[in-house]
Amino acid sequence: MGVSVSWLVRQQGLGLRVRAGRAELDREVSWAHSIELEDPTPWLSGGELVLTTGLRLPRSADARRAYILRIASARAAAVGFGVGLTHEQVPASQVEAAEEIVLPLLEVPLPTPFVAVTKAVMERLAEQQYEGVAQASRIQPRMTRAALHGGAQAVVRELTVSTKASVLFLGHDGKTRASHPPGARTPHLGMLAELRPTDQTASAVSSGPDGVVAVQQVRVGRRVHGQLVLAAERPLTAVDHLLLGHAASPIALEAEKPAQLRDEQHHVNSMFLRVLLHGSVATAAAVEHLTEAGFPVHSGVRLLALRAFLEHNGRWEAASTALGVHRHTLRGRMERVQRLLPADLNSAHVRAEMLLGLSAWQATDRRS
Repeated sequence: MGVSVSWLVRQQGLGLRVRAGRAELDREVSWAHSIELEDPTPWLSGGELVLTTGLRLPRSADARRAYILRIASARAAAVGFGVGLTHEQVPASQVEAAEEIVLPLLEVPLPTPFVAVTKAVMERLAEQQYEGVAQASRIQPRMTRAALHGGAQAVVRELTVSTKASVLFLGHDGKTRASHPPGARTPHLGMLAELRPTDQTASAVSSGPDGVVAVQQVRVGRRVHGQLVLAAERPLTAVDHLLLGHAASPIALEAEKPAQLRDEQHHVNSMFLRVLLHGSVATAAAVEHLTEAGFPVHSGVRLLALRAFLEHNGRWEAASTALGVHRHTLRGRMERVQRLLPADLNSAHVRAEMLLGLSAWQATDRRS
């Protein structure tokens, strides 16, 4: 997850100008780092937008070229050069060096403080994180529904569709129990052995020239039913890891069920999901059906109000429209909810975490 250099350039309020490396503007920036050292590479970990005014820049053209080459060797995403203080313009030797190695080099105008660039990157990263949590909260009910109707194979298929990666469920004997897409190959056994999670770690990840492989234990308590393996030809995102962990839970619970109870449990859970997720009946009827099915239902109206409020990121109009109630009615319900919660729902981070927690709780409650 990162902010593309091209996105930064499009932010008109920053006034950034591309001086070199235009062909690589799709590079992702993981952080913006203002640093004025002659050799900043020991403090770079890769993916940074290095911001400098050239305060300690060497005088010779060769040394200035070397500065750009060092930054590129540290795998920085781009360089932002502030003009109007130490230098009236970006030194030509640095422009030439950046163009030769296709390293994005941006000119930062004097009216734009580096803190404004850093803030833009941080805010965009925060937005992406929230979008990821919201995306995961939409996918998790689909994954749970897949487990109810189709077991492990359906969960594996849903995880593949959601992550656009290959997924396998390997039993504790190492044999493939479910896979998608059809014909998905099991990663090299040596790699799986190296990645085998322990009692202390539930998951492990390995990356190489052929891509990334993540392994998640499928277990309930100390009883291990196998491993869920996700293989992709790209770096995995936080959402990928979140969905992998979630997918392991319904597969593990499915493996725990006595076979003679599964059909009846599927029937009850299907009714629950049809009522609550599809919204096919009114709230009162939904609560009645849930109670008949044996699910604990407390303050169902307020729970639905909270879910709508979180899913619409605190926007009253959109949430009330989704519920089919007046916004003042929704505000009244949410005031009662807020009194019960030890958290500030005005915070975007709190809303994101609560949405994810609520999704996980509802998925678990359906199966209890």
